[in-house]
Amino acid sequence: MLFKSGPKKQLNELYGRRKEFRNMRKTITKPRSLTVIYGQKYIGKTSLILSTLNTLSNNKEINQIFIDMERFNVQKGKVYYSDFASLLNRKITMLKWGRLTPVVNAVKRMEFTVSVRPQANHLTPVDFGFEFRMKTAEGRESDFVDMLENLNQWAEKKGKRVVIAIDNAHHLKNMKGVNVLKTISYISDTTLDNISFVLTGSEPKLKKIFSDDPTLLKGLRYTSEIELNPLDKDTAISYLKDGFKDQGFVPNNKLAEKVYEKLGGNPGWLTLYGINTIMNDGNSTKGLKKTIEYAKTQFTQEIIDFVSSTTPVVNLSKIKKETMKFVRSCEKGCKSEDVKKAIFKIAKNKLNEDDEQELTNIMLNYPFLFEDEVGE
Repeated sequence: MLFKSGPKKQLNELYGRRKEFRNMRKTITKPRSLTVIYGQKYIGKTSLILSTLNTLSNNKEINQIFIDMERFNVQKGKVYYSDFASLLNRKITMLKWGRLTPVVNAVKRMEFTVSVRPQANHLTPVDFGFEFRMKTAEGRESDFVDMLENLNQWAEKKGKRVVIAIDNAHHLKNMKGVNVLKTISYISDTTLDNISFVLTGSEPKLKKIFSDDPTLLKGLRYTSEIELNPLDKDTAISYLKDGFKDQGFVPNNKLAEKVYEKLGGNPGWLTLYGINTIMNDGNSTKGLKKTIEYAKTQFTQEIIDFVSSTTPVVNLSKIKKETMKFVRSCEKGCKSEDVKKAIFKIAKNKLNEDDEQELTNIMLNYPFLFEDEVGE
């Protein structure tokens, strides 16, 4: 079914991405390889990775471990290595044994020492003292290396290939504790012939990580970059027509073309339009209106988060009020540069070049909300 919420998980649900699937399959079956998938929000990065991994897993070509970094960012606002390592360890254990060993997993993240002290009381000649402390950064990194090396040895013994896929991998940059990307590069230089890696994430954020530190790729024998672009007009219209046909609606070519002209070829927005239209008994006008309303809500929240993160002294309620007021004033459309100026004013702070680029990147996820082309 094409029109369903959440990422696609099967290859037959993946529309217009066969070339990207073939490229990804070619790379991840090679040793010491890294596949990086870039693209805008809602473009289908997670759908591509899950559909590919599930297809190859079903064909017994690979074993997969999938981790979405967004779960840590959403739940805690920060990303800690201990959370990441705990989840990875659980998934490795499930892959190897099909069950978890929670006590062992917890103890592995700790160090403890035993001290023996003489006592004056002859009835208790010695006293055992236990001291627990969290492992140092060096110890945590060593644990991460051990996990990967042990997994590689298991895969070699079993004649398997393991693919570790990390979704929303741009959050790794802010991880506290261990530089996961640098460690992967370092250890891949000498071992891990049976493990491949896949990273997906925000295009500008992920690209910046690698451009800031090119050594992150040096230990990987094969690398592949897959950039997901919006569907072209013909493919997008076919996607809409097939999606409605799946639901028992008669496809309308003119309506599909009109929707494409408004929303563009991002599969995520086209899918949401399809769902909203079906929920409104096939009323395309209501479906399109609901989709744009949702986009405005999401855009408003992203701007509030952006301003809050770039302004030293934050009056959150005032920022929300001013942002929502401005978005409402753009009901009939605003030029992208006018939007930027208004947001700079709301921030009441001189934003630097990186902040301005971040704002542009947010706007690129909602191009149909603006009268002109964002970035032009």
